[in-house]
Amino acid sequence: MNMRMRELVFGVSIAVFGVAIASADPAPPPAAPAPAAVAAATNSGGGTIQFAATVGEFGKVQKGQMVKYTYTFTNIGADTLEIKNVQPGCGCTTAGDWSRKVEPGKSGTIPIQFNSQNFNGPVTKFVTVTTSDPKSASIQLQLKGTIWNPIEVSSQFVTLAVTPDNQHPTGQVTINNNLEAPLHVWGIESNNKIFTAEVKTNTLGKNYQVMVSVVPPIAPNPSGQITLKTSATNMPEIKITAWVSEQPLISVYPMQLAVQPAPLTSPQTLTLTIVQNSTNNNLKVTDAAVVEANTPVKNVEVSLKETQPGHYYNAFVTFPTNFELAQGHALEFTAKTTSEKLPVIHVPITQAPRPPVPPPAPGGVANLTPGAPAPTPLPGGAAQVQPVSADGHKLPTPAPRATQ
Repeated sequence: MNMRMRELVFGVSIAVFGVAIASADPAPPPAAPAPAAVAAATNSGGGTIQFAATVGEFGKVQKGQMVKYTYTFTNIGADTLEIKNVQPGCGCTTAGDWSRKVEPGKSGTIPIQFNSQNFNGPVTKFVTVTTSDPKSASIQLQLKGTIWNPIEVSSQFVTLAVTPDNQHPTGQVTINNNLEAPLHVWGIESNNKIFTAEVKTNTLGKNYQVMVSVVPPIAPNPSGQITLKTSATNMPEIKITAWVSEQPLISVYPMQLAVQPAPLTSPQTLTLTIVQNSTNNNLKVTDAAVVEANTPVKNVEVSLKETQPGHYYNAFVTFPTNFELAQGHALEFTAKTTSEKLPVIHVPITQAPRPPVPPPAPGGVANLTPGAPAPTPLPGGAAQVQPVSADGHKLPTPAPRATQ
């Protein structure tokens, strides 16, 4: 092969190699260096709390005694434990100076104090502890026990219900002595002459009953205080407040049935309660209905349930969807009873009217047709109302008149 031929072959080879290089996919850019591995999350600290007991039992204590109880805990974690806050559940319970920071393996205390003055019988109190322990950030402690009173008075109040058939009601208060020494009571007095009181002995030195009665006529603000002396040094005097509640032979409540504003979007049921305030459970209630001018209203359902025979009744009045009490019409619930003093029960029914139609926007005309489109604004702030026929179909809109 001569020199000319060699140059030609070499040139063709270079051209073919260049085309192959140009048609090949470009090489991907060098990969970015992999980010350094994120270090595993370490424990943020805070310690680990472990209580010896979260429920403290103080047993049985005398009323008025100050109860003191101390909770003990240990930090079983690897970091310092912090007790951030100790919050008792009520004002009768307070927290003392607790251990604020506890090193790993060490123990701490939370002292609690409870005032039992206003309690009687079994009692449970709660204390919330806030800590730096991520798994026990808030812990609830309980304090339990029983409060007993050396002298127990069943009630400090007596209510005497005076009804037409019971003008001389009597109430009673029981006094129990829990001490080993005998209890003696005497000198009972009333500061209001309409109340009389006497002491009956059930068990001498242990158990007594105070009987309180009312003597008509009853003056305004009928209340009074009964006092008596005792031989107990921690309760030398017992005071009992008495008052009178004058009640009709039959109570009906509520005094009126108020229906939600018109029109109702769903049925509404109202409950009426009828109670005979008498020891004679012989009341019968019948013929419950909703009436207008003594004519039953058909679309209102009424049912009557005798909850306690001869004594307690419930009436259920259901108003239908779209119910609306027309202006000038008066409805009432009525029912017949066997009581001579109240042979017929009358309870008025009221309903708030429809909400008022909002006033027109300034410079416009109100659209008074329900369901009609909003007025079309015109130049100058006026509005053009879309005419609607009586059957609800749109009518052609008149062209606006040109202004001079």
